[in-house]
Amino acid sequence: MDKTGKVWLAMIALVAFTCVILGLAIAEYTGLNGPKVQIEIIKLLFQVATVTTLGGFISFATSQYQRSQQHRDKEDERERERAKFQRGLLNDLMLKTTKEYSEVKRIRRAARAHAVTGDVQARKIRIKDYDSYMLEISDAQLELENIRREVINSGIKFEREAEPASKQVGGTRASPASVVPTVAVAENEVEGKTKVTSIDDNLKEMEKYLNKMVGEFEANRSILKGEAVPVSDLPRFEEFLAPAAISPMRAKFYDQFSLIQTAFRQKLASLSE
Repeated sequence: MDKTGKVWLAMIALVAFTCVILGLAIAEYTGLNGPKVQIEIIKLLFQVATVTTLGGFISFATSQYQRSQQHRDKEDERERERAKFQRGLLNDLMLKTTKEYSEVKRIRRAARAHAVTGDVQARKIRIKDYDSYMLEISDAQLELENIRREVINSGIKFEREAEPASKQVGGTRASPASVVPTVAVAENEVEGKTKVTSIDDNLKEMEKYLNKMVGEFEANRSILKGEAVPVSDLPRFEEFLAPAAISPMRAKFYDQFSLIQTAFRQKLASLSE
């Protein structure tokens, strides 16, 4: 019982007690000392005290119910506002992540189609094109870093129930469709072992993959000479241009995005229920 409830009960008891004392005092003062008169006065005072007490309790119970209902209504409204805010935030984060994912795929396709010259064994990339693509990749890496920070600071709690591990078939990594994450957490196969990863981990993996290319660019750009450079001199970038079926980019970037996308959608669905 809260402080207000205790005050209500104390006031009811005080009123009832005051009625009894006041009635007895009136009887004594007016000389109504006969037994029958006193009995009638006591009966009357008991009725008054009973009615007062019951009325007070009913009023108190009604007031408490109304206060409790108002509190629940306010809590429900706050929960609806919180869910609305989280849905907006998750939609924004999903759009930002999708934008950067698509941008990196665009850069990769453009580099494969236009920047690489020569046969497969002696591919070269024009340095001016390499500069352009790496600056765009650097922007995407920084944006993923910011998105990851927003996810961490969002205050949104993600819960997960145990899921069966994804399976490797014939030594080939399971496709994203076979990996079913709950809410904001997914399961990955890492060196044959099951690893539980969160959206933060998925974003970190994507950002780290791009960051290694950016690091290679920063370390080598000042020593690159001429109009073009062999792609083999840039192993991270060469890996980036490799066919998706054999490139580590599938596991470190494409699959991570698929897990994030599924997780965001599941969380949005749970907030809409």
